[in-house]
Formats: sequence, structure tokens, C-alpha cells
Amino acid sequence: MVDWPLRTGWISLEIVIENLAHAIGDLQIIDRLDITIGSGEIVALLGPSGCGKSTLLRLVAGLERPTSGSITMGRHIRAAIVFQDHTLLPWRTAAGNVELPLEHHPISVAERRERVAAVLEQVGIADFADYYPKALSGGMRQRVNLARALVLEPTLLLMDEPLSSLDEQLREILLDDLARLWSERGFTCLYVTHSPDEAVRLGHRVMILSRRPTKIVEVVPIETPIEERSHFHPAIAAARETVWNLVRESRAPCHGT
Repeated sequence: MVDWPLRTGWISLEIVIENLAHAIGDLQIIDRLDITIGSGEIVALLGPSGCGKSTLLRLVAGLERPTSGSITMGRHIRAAIVFQDHTLLPWRTAAGNVELPLEHHPISVAERRERVAAVLEQVGIADFADYYPKALSGGMRQRVNLARALVLEPTLLLMDEPLSSLDEQLREILLDDLARLWSERGFTCLYVTHSPDEAVRLGHRVMILSRRPTKIVEVVPIETPIEERSHFHPAIAAARETVWNLVRESRAPCHGT
């Protein structure tokens, strides 16, 4: 039986995914997943390309309906999603793009502008508030994209390969920024990535997914506090090697979404 729309009758901020399956026609994408994401936890998802990670994210976001199973979350969860592509409106400034999701909320213009200014400062691009997307670098545009999600003050942040289009140096900077933002805000996060390095830098748990139909191959807990992690931290280096080996084992030719 499909449990849809999402059940929101209880207060807990955790996300409970039970017996979740999803198919497109005869093509089975996800096969009976059970995942519990605790309040304030970052869960990173890795697996073969095209085998259901982004589909799972869209199901949790409510952008698609599962074939069967349930996704349960508390009534007080506010969700926001950050896609791989920045999807900024070219005719709006950075501040205008960040303000957009607030325009449908019952708050004053003054409060909207105050919240936009605060979040642009938080992601490090306050000086570029009046710039249009074409005048911003790729990293700046992705910061605007992140700010547009954070301005909603989400308790659940869904991220679909948000750093994949950036160079290595910029990814390192934004990984540090995301770790700092989590420390400040304590949001729950489901983070889809192809990068074991990103996964072990941010995730409290790293879930390795199989080729389609998606199942959980292994769960790797990362116990080092997020604020202490770096590329060269011995425990993080060891976890990265473990995750790399598991990802290599899970990879196989597959096609789909």
C-alpha cells in the first residue's frame, strides 16, 4: 500500500523510510529500502551512476510518488532542496534570487530583506548581493543556490550533488562552509554525491548503494566530529579508503535515472 502524501502527524524531526520501492513502468529503480535519518544527522548516499540516488532524494522531497512503501516525517520539518545545477533566474540579482521563495510567505518586505542579507553574509557573498548570475563565478552561483535554500530556515536539507560542477579547490572551501553551516544550524541532511571525499567529510553515516534496483550495500559510520574533519585527518583518510573500496565493489554497468 502506498503511504502518500507524507504522514506528518507526529513531532519528531527524524525521517523514517520503510519498505520503499519505486519503478518506472517495468523498470525497478529502488527495491525495498529501510532508512532512518535522525534529527540533525547528515546521511551521505553513494552508489553507481544512474541507479536511484537522485530518485530517492526526489521521493523524500515529495517531487515524485513511490510505487510502494512509506516516508514518514514530523509535522514541524521544513524541507529545502539544492540541485546540482544552480537554476538561478538570470533577470534577478543574487539577493533577488534568494528572496524569491520568501515572496509567498506571510512576512513583511523588511523582514524578507533582513533574512536575505543575513543568509548572504552567512554563505560569504554579501558583497555580491546586487550582482546578476551572469556576473558571478560558478562557485558564487552555487553559494546563491545554497542561500536560497537556507533562507527558508529548513530543518531538512536535501542536496543532489551540489559541488560536482566545481573545481577541487572550490569544493574544499564549500565543504568547510557546509560543515560550518551545519554546526550553526543543526539541520538534518540527505546528501547525494559521487565523491567519497565529500561523503566522509560531511556524513555522520555514509550509505553505499547497489546498482539498480537500488539496495543498501553497506553503511559506514563516521565518528570524528564534523568540525574536526579535514582531507588529511587520519581517521577521515581511513574512512575514505573504506568507502572507496565499497564503492568500487558496488559499481557495475547500469542505465536509468
